[in-house]
Amino acid sequence: MIRISNILAIFTIALILVGCASLPTHRPKYSDNVPPLESGMSRLKITSGKLSWARLRSVEQVGPVFINDRQVWSSVIDEYIIVDLLPGVYELSWTPTEPYKIYTEKRKVTLEAGEIRHFACDMAQKGAGMYFGLIGTLASEYLYKSYLEERPMDNPNSTFVAYKVFNQAQNVPKSSVKTIEQNDQTSTLKSETPSIDNNSVYARLEKLKKMYESQLITKEEYEIKRKELVNDF
Repeated sequence: MIRISNILAIFTIALILVGCASLPTHRPKYSDNVPPLESGMSRLKITSGKLSWARLRSVEQVGPVFINDRQVWSSVIDEYIIVDLLPGVYELSWTPTEPYKIYTEKRKVTLEAGEIRHFACDMAQKGAGMYFGLIGTLASEYLYKSYLEERPMDNPNSTFVAYKVFNQAQNVPKSSVKTIEQNDQTSTLKSETPSIDNNSVYARLEKLKKMYESQLITKEEYEIKRKELVNDF
Protein backbone atom coordinates (compact mmCIF):
# COMPACT_ATOMS: atom_id res chain seq x y z
CA MET A 1 0.00 0.00 0.00
CA ILE A 2 1.35 3.42 -0.99
CA ARG A 3 1.91 5.68 2.00
CA ILE A 4 0.60 9.24 1.95
CA SER A 5 4.11 10.53 2.63
CA ASN A 6 5.37 8.84 -0.53
CA ILE A 7 2.57 10.41 -2.53
CA LEU A 8 3.47 13.82 -1.15
CA ALA A 9 7.11 13.23 -1.99
CA ILE A 10 6.24 12.31 -5.57
CA PHE A 11 3.92 15.33 -5.78
CA THR A 12 6.68 17.65 -4.54
CA ILE A 13 9.14 16.32 -7.10
CA ALA A 14 6.52 16.72 -9.81
CA LEU A 15 5.99 20.36 -8.89
CA ILE A 16 9.69 21.05 -9.14
CA LEU A 17 10.08 19.20 -12.43
CA VAL A 18 7.00 20.60 -14.14
CA GLY A 19 7.36 24.06 -12.67
CA CYS A 20 4.61 26.29 -11.33
CA ALA A 21 5.87 29.52 -12.84
CA SER A 22 6.57 30.85 -16.31
CA LEU A 23 9.46 29.78 -18.48
CA PRO A 24 12.35 32.20 -19.03
CA THR A 25 12.58 33.82 -22.45
CA HIS A 26 14.96 32.25 -24.93
CA ARG A 27 17.73 34.54 -26.20
CA PRO A 28 19.06 34.94 -29.74
CA LYS A 29 22.23 33.24 -30.93
CA TYR A 30 25.39 35.16 -30.09
CA SER A 31 27.27 34.06 -33.17
CA ASP A 32 27.62 31.17 -35.60
CA ASN A 33 31.32 31.09 -34.83
CA VAL A 34 32.78 30.32 -31.41
CA PRO A 35 35.63 32.74 -30.58
CA PRO A 36 39.03 31.00 -30.50
CA LEU A 37 40.61 30.50 -27.08
CA GLU A 38 43.46 32.94 -26.67
CA SER A 39 46.88 31.72 -25.63
CA GLY A 40 47.31 31.53 -21.87
CA MET A 41 43.55 31.51 -21.17
CA SER A 42 41.15 28.76 -20.02
CA ARG A 43 37.49 28.29 -20.97
CA LEU A 44 34.20 27.23 -19.37
CA LYS A 45 31.08 26.18 -21.26
CA ILE A 46 28.01 26.36 -18.99
CA THR A 47 24.48 25.15 -19.71
CA SER A 48 21.27 24.31 -17.83
CA GLY A 49 21.06 20.83 -16.30
CA LYS A 50 18.85 18.15 -14.78
CA LEU A 51 17.10 17.04 -11.62
CA SER A 52 17.24 13.27 -11.60
CA TRP A 53 16.10 12.27 -15.10
CA ALA A 54 14.25 15.48 -15.99
CA ARG A 55 15.77 18.53 -17.62
CA LEU A 56 15.32 21.85 -15.83
CA ARG A 57 13.37 24.57 -17.57
CA SER A 58 11.12 26.81 -15.38
CA VAL A 59 12.17 29.82 -13.28
CA GLU A 60 12.17 27.54 -10.21
CA GLN A 61 14.73 25.35 -11.96
CA VAL A 62 17.05 27.67 -13.90
CA GLY A 63 18.63 30.97 -12.99
CA PRO A 64 21.72 33.07 -12.27
CA VAL A 65 25.19 31.53 -12.59
CA PHE A 66 28.04 32.94 -10.51
CA ILE A 67 31.83 32.88 -10.68
CA ASN A 68 33.44 34.04 -7.44
CA ASP A 69 30.00 35.31 -6.36
CA ARG A 70 29.67 37.54 -9.41
CA GLN A 71 26.84 36.79 -11.82
CA VAL A 72 28.00 35.98 -15.33
CA TRP A 73 24.82 34.53 -16.85
CA SER A 74 21.32 33.18 -16.24
CA SER A 75 20.76 29.61 -17.43
CA VAL A 76 17.95 28.65 -19.82
CA ILE A 77 17.23 25.21 -21.26
CA ASP A 78 18.93 24.47 -24.60
CA GLU A 79 21.28 27.45 -24.28
CA TYR A 80 24.90 27.77 -23.24
CA ILE A 81 27.48 30.43 -22.51
CA ILE A 82 31.25 30.55 -22.99
CA VAL A 83 33.40 32.23 -20.34
CA ASP A 84 37.14 32.69 -20.82
CA LEU A 85 39.29 33.12 -17.70
CA LEU A 86 42.90 33.36 -16.68
CA PRO A 87 44.27 30.15 -15.14
CA GLY A 88 43.59 29.88 -11.42
CA VAL A 89 41.15 28.72 -8.76
CA TYR A 90 37.51 29.81 -9.11
CA GLU A 91 34.30 29.21 -7.18
CA LEU A 92 31.27 28.28 -9.29
CA SER A 93 27.64 28.32 -8.19
CA TRP A 94 24.11 28.89 -9.43
CA THR A 95 20.63 29.29 -7.99
CA PRO A 96 17.10 29.26 -9.48
CA THR A 97 15.51 32.59 -10.31
CA GLU A 98 12.67 31.76 -7.91
CA PRO A 99 14.19 29.31 -5.42
CA TYR A 100 12.14 27.34 -2.91
CA LYS A 101 14.04 25.57 -0.12
CA ILE A 102 17.13 25.39 -2.31
CA TYR A 103 20.64 25.07 -0.93
CA THR A 104 23.28 26.65 -3.20
CA GLU A 105 26.41 24.53 -3.30
CA LYS A 106 29.66 26.25 -4.31
CA ARG A 107 32.26 24.31 -6.24
CA LYS A 108 35.94 25.19 -6.43
CA VAL A 109 37.56 24.59 -9.79
CA THR A 110 41.23 24.87 -10.73
CA LEU A 111 41.73 25.89 -14.34
CA GLU A 112 44.90 25.43 -16.37
CA ALA A 113 45.93 27.38 -19.44
CA GLY A 114 44.41 25.91 -22.61
CA GLU A 115 41.72 23.91 -20.75
CA ILE A 116 38.13 23.82 -22.06
CA ARG A 117 35.66 22.37 -19.53
CA HIS A 118 31.89 21.82 -19.62
CA PHE A 119 29.54 22.34 -16.66
CA ALA A 120 25.78 21.85 -16.25
CA CYS A 121 23.57 23.64 -13.71
CA ASP A 122 22.10 20.57 -11.99
CA MET A 123 19.83 20.04 -8.99
CA ALA A 124 19.60 17.13 -6.56
CA GLN A 125 17.54 16.18 -3.53
CA LYS A 126 18.90 17.41 -0.21
CA GLY A 127 17.69 15.79 2.99
CA ALA A 128 14.74 13.50 3.51
CA GLY A 129 12.10 16.00 4.60
CA MET A 130 9.81 15.33 1.65
CA TYR A 131 9.55 11.66 2.63
CA PHE A 132 7.93 12.55 5.95
CA GLY A 133 4.77 14.02 4.56
CA LEU A 134 3.61 17.61 4.37
CA ILE A 135 4.90 18.44 7.84
CA GLY A 136 8.37 17.12 6.98
CA THR A 137 8.38 19.07 3.73
CA LEU A 138 7.34 22.32 5.38
CA ALA A 139 9.69 21.83 8.34
CA SER A 140 12.77 21.17 6.18
CA GLU A 141 15.11 24.08 5.61
CA TYR A 142 16.17 22.63 2.26
CA LEU A 143 14.60 20.13 -0.11
CA TYR A 144 17.07 20.44 -3.00
CA LYS A 145 20.51 21.73 -3.76
CA SER A 146 21.75 23.53 -6.85
CA TYR A 147 25.28 22.85 -8.04
CA LEU A 148 27.46 22.74 -11.16
CA GLU A 149 28.30 19.28 -12.42
CA GLU A 150 31.16 18.76 -14.87
CA ARG A 151 29.67 16.89 -17.82
CA PRO A 152 28.71 17.40 -21.49
CA MET A 153 25.61 19.33 -22.49
CA ASP A 154 22.33 17.36 -22.47
CA ASN A 155 21.50 18.85 -25.86
CA PRO A 156 24.56 19.03 -28.16
CA ASN A 157 22.58 21.38 -30.40
CA SER A 158 22.05 23.97 -27.66
CA THR A 159 22.25 27.61 -28.78
CA PHE A 160 25.39 29.61 -28.08
CA VAL A 161 23.92 32.82 -26.58
CA ALA A 162 26.72 34.68 -24.79
CA TYR A 163 30.49 35.09 -24.65
CA LYS A 164 32.31 36.72 -21.75
CA VAL A 165 35.84 37.24 -20.51
CA PHE A 166 35.89 37.03 -16.72
CA ASN A 167 38.22 39.68 -15.33
CA GLN A 168 38.94 39.90 -11.61
CA ALA A 169 39.65 43.60 -12.00
CA GLN A 170 35.94 44.13 -12.71
CA ASN A 171 35.30 43.64 -9.00
CA VAL A 172 36.51 47.22 -8.52
CA PRO A 173 33.57 49.60 -9.09
CA LYS A 174 33.99 51.85 -12.11
CA SER A 175 33.44 54.91 -9.95
CA SER A 176 36.39 53.86 -7.79
CA VAL A 177 38.59 53.32 -10.82
CA LYS A 178 37.65 56.74 -12.17
CA THR A 179 38.42 58.38 -8.85
CA ILE A 180 41.81 56.66 -8.64
CA GLU A 181 42.66 57.77 -12.19
CA GLN A 182 41.61 61.34 -11.46
CA ASN A 183 43.66 61.42 -8.28
CA ASP A 184 46.67 60.03 -10.12
CA GLN A 185 46.32 62.67 -12.82
CA THR A 186 45.97 65.43 -10.25
CA SER A 187 49.04 64.30 -8.34
CA THR A 188 50.99 64.04 -11.61
CA LEU A 189 50.01 67.56 -12.61
CA LYS A 190 51.00 68.85 -9.21
CA SER A 191 54.39 67.17 -9.35
CA GLU A 192 55.09 68.36 -12.92
CA THR A 193 53.96 71.97 -12.39
CA PRO A 194 56.74 74.14 -10.93
CA SER A 195 55.77 75.96 -7.76
CA ILE A 196 55.36 79.73 -8.19
CA ASP A 197 56.16 82.15 -5.40
CA ASN A 198 53.67 84.97 -5.86
CA ASN A 199 55.73 87.40 -3.79
CA SER A 200 58.76 86.71 -5.95
CA VAL A 201 56.80 87.51 -9.12
CA TYR A 202 55.62 90.81 -7.70
CA ALA A 203 59.16 91.71 -6.69
CA ARG A 204 60.51 90.88 -10.13
CA LEU A 205 57.80 92.96 -11.80
CA GLU A 206 58.66 95.92 -9.58
CA LYS A 207 62.35 95.50 -10.33
CA LEU A 208 61.64 95.29 -14.05
CA LYS A 209 59.57 98.47 -13.91
CA LYS A 210 62.35 100.37 -12.13
CA MET A 211 64.86 99.17 -14.72
CA TYR A 212 62.61 100.51 -17.49
CA GLU A 213 62.07 103.83 -15.70
CA SER A 214 65.82 104.14 -15.22
CA GLN A 215 66.16 103.58 -18.99
CA LEU A 216 68.29 100.47 -18.43
CA ILE A 217 66.07 98.54 -20.87
CA THR A 218 63.95 99.56 -23.84
CA LYS A 219 60.17 99.64 -23.81
CA GLU A 220 60.06 96.63 -26.14
CA GLU A 221 62.33 94.62 -23.80
CA TYR A 222 60.24 95.69 -20.83
CA GLU A 223 56.96 94.55 -22.43
CA ILE A 224 58.41 91.18 -23.49
CA LYS A 225 59.80 90.43 -20.04
CA ARG A 226 56.67 91.68 -18.28
CA LYS A 227 54.48 89.32 -20.34
CA GLU A 228 56.76 86.40 -19.47
CA LEU A 229 56.45 87.14 -15.76
CA VAL A 230 52.68 87.58 -15.95
CA ASN A 231 52.31 84.29 -17.81
CA ASP A 232 54.36 82.53 -15.14
CA PHE A 233 52.11 84.04 -12.51
